[in-house]
Amino acid sequence: MCVGSYGPGMGGHGAGIYLFWQGRSGVLTPAGTFDMAAPSWLCWHPRLPVLYAADEQEGTVSALALGPDRSSGQDLLRVLERLPSGGREPCHLAVCGKGEYLACANYGSGSVSIFRLDPEGKLVERTWLAEHHGSSRDSERQDRAHPHMVVPTADGSRVSVVDLGTDEVRSYQLSAQGELFLLVTSTVPPGSGPRQLVRVPGSRRVFVVAELTSALIVADEAEDGGIVVTGTLVATAASGREGSPRNFPSQATLSSDHRLLYLSNRGADTIAVFATDDLRRTGEYPSGGKWPRHFALDGPYLYVANQFDDTLALLEIDPLTGAPSISSTYTVGSPACVVVR
Repeated sequence: MCVGSYGPGMGGHGAGIYLFWQGRSGVLTPAGTFDMAAPSWLCWHPRLPVLYAADEQEGTVSALALGPDRSSGQDLLRVLERLPSGGREPCHLAVCGKGEYLACANYGSGSVSIFRLDPEGKLVERTWLAEHHGSSRDSERQDRAHPHMVVPTADGSRVSVVDLGTDEVRSYQLSAQGELFLLVTSTVPPGSGPRQLVRVPGSRRVFVVAELTSALIVADEAEDGGIVVTGTLVATAASGREGSPRNFPSQATLSSDHRLLYLSNRGADTIAVFATDDLRRTGEYPSGGKWPRHFALDGPYLYVANQFDDTLALLEIDPLTGAPSISSTYTVGSPACVVVR
């Protein structure tokens, strides 16, 4: 398991990428750290032992090879290649298809980069840079374009880009040469601040996390990637309660059978659970810390990166109800992203 963090350069306490071995009952054993300024997003190659890291402070994308099992810390990961992200504050990465390309969302500069990968998973070159322009209702957070997530289709032929700054989801065709061609631009309600998009396999349904309005948007997706909003769910039961802090939903992930969607709430500091068929919140549970920025769902375990109190929480999921409950916590400085291989 690898956990990316925010370092001192971005107001955090992180030491780079924290590494753990996962044992019985989901228990973790620390395996050291790998130095990096602010690896706020991590993702694995779908077939190879290669980890990709977006350094939000340095504006770089790195391909890191996983070492032998007996290694630890700096020896467990090795830099294959590191390239400029093509913009500022890269915040999300996704491998396209079987591993031909890597897509990157540059939040700070409002752009999307595509990188060619070689057969070993190494970054070869940047093949494309698509720049977004525009703004929306929130003058502080939506003064310009802010792509927050890149979501490839299963075959890697198309990439949807969720733009928090413009309240848009843009669908691109990804060519065999690594070029992006805009297919359609869809909008969500003004001021929503879309952060993430999750497709429900085997259906047209998608969920969009609305960070600025504390909502979960329900939509239908067309073949070209265009989406039509069909409904909105409140992200947390705490919304509207007197004295409740403002809430900013963050990470959304489907259960393995796609029946449930888990959503982290920063502010309420909870994990909300929704049924994907009848669109209802089935429950809401403590995240095990403050500001649950991201989490990884791994079988019966949920690992939550609670950014503001420097903890990684292990939650166990009830196999009948899907309800998570806190089992243990681990110290990680300003955790931002957790991924399990």
